[in-house]
Amino acid sequence: MIYDLIIIGLGPAGLTAGIYAARYKLKTLIIGRDLGQTAEAWLIENYPGFQDIKGMELIEKFKEHAEKLGVEIMQMVPVNHIKKENSIFVVKTGDDQEFRAKSIILAIGMQKRKMGIPGEKNFLGKGVSYCATCDAAFFNNKVVGVVGGSDSAATAALMLSEHAKMVYIIYRKDALRAQPAWVEKINKNPKIKTIFNAIPKELKGDDVLKSVVIERAGKTEEIALDGIFFEIGYKPETNL
Repeated sequence: MIYDLIIIGLGPAGLTAGIYAARYKLKTLIIGRDLGQTAEAWLIENYPGFQDIKGMELIEKFKEHAEKLGVEIMQMVPVNHIKKENSIFVVKTGDDQEFRAKSIILAIGMQKRKMGIPGEKNFLGKGVSYCATCDAAFFNNKVVGVVGGSDSAATAALMLSEHAKMVYIIYRKDALRAQPAWVEKINKNPKIKTIFNAIPKELKGDDVLKSVVIERAGKTEEIALDGIFFEIGYKPETNL
């Protein structure tokens, strides 16, 4: 079979493209490893039509919409290679299947930025995380940190406060730049403390993370933590 269109990426962009393609009666296949960054959102309060909705719930609605229109979806499937044979694109997946299409859309989104400090790689999965939605439940009654000051950092801190006994927001500037609605909730939450003008320099521990060393006002200090979540932005995904 030769599809009219294959879309690589199962986030909002890929699913929206699939919906439009289906409405134009294009035989469409979407392939993706996961449902994208939206699925990791703890709570979305600024999407028209929903006063508030979980990220996973919203992206599942996108997916259901596309499937209802006849879009074929392959989830949890990585794409390893794309090549062109004459006028047809050939897409090879991680399970050695091949699919052919007249056109391709790459909607592979973004990836979380890494801090790149000592200990970050060593403690990945042992206290270091980039997804509060995925890992918050592992830190019940623990002390955790969130690095960043944007919306993603704010919502991560609020979500973690439902599980952890204390959440430190560590931010390099003197004021959070998240939406005022999130900042207001943070300021009212007794389990969240914000440390401004601070930059993480090193993560320490043994088998698991035990602390973070921060630099503030030219001095270093060490904060005991059981976990730390990096929410310092994204960069475009350029690899399949």
